[in-house]
Amino acid sequence: LHIGAGKEGFEIGEMDNPIVKEFDSGIPYIPGSSIKGKMRFLLEKKYKGDQEKSLMVEELFGQSAEVDNKKMTIVLIRDGFVSEDLRQELWERLKEGEPITEEKTEVSLRGGKSNPRPIERVPKGYEFEFEVVFRFYEVDDEEERKKFIELFEEGLSLLEEDYLGGSGSRGYGKVKIEKNE
Repeated sequence: LHIGAGKEGFEIGEMDNPIVKEFDSGIPYIPGSSIKGKMRFLLEKKYKGDQEKSLMVEELFGQSAEVDNKKMTIVLIRDGFVSEDLRQELWERLKEGEPITEEKTEVSLRGGKSNPRPIERVPKGYEFEFEVVFRFYEVDDEEERKKFIELFEEGLSLLEEDYLGGSGSRGYGKVKIEKNE
């Protein structure tokens, strides 16, 4: 998994493309906005041309700033942090000076020349925990609420079939989502 933190410049031999990490610990996390944005994109793509579903996607994930009389966004996805068990293991590895992420060199083509670039990524097996909140302040009908939840769950399924973060075409970003009550 690679969700980039962005970097303005780098020296030769330095990490070109780091991942997002907690400021105080250096442990990777997944911004809720990354999940929310990718799910929205996948649902918008699937339902392009279906006005009813497109409006539901807009209400679920948020309306654009240009919309007058905006409704409150229904779904809130909080940032995902590693599970407590994994956090303890990662702390021990960090104390021992062991890496907790992996570096992979990818080749990009710029100006017709190959250009090797180090990319940081989260290795397979990390478990992140998220909280999802549905805010149905403006939706009174129970059947309508159920439709929004089903649409959200469909977005999760689409995300599992696709990828999260960057370099999905290179095999990065495969996720499995498990629901806990």
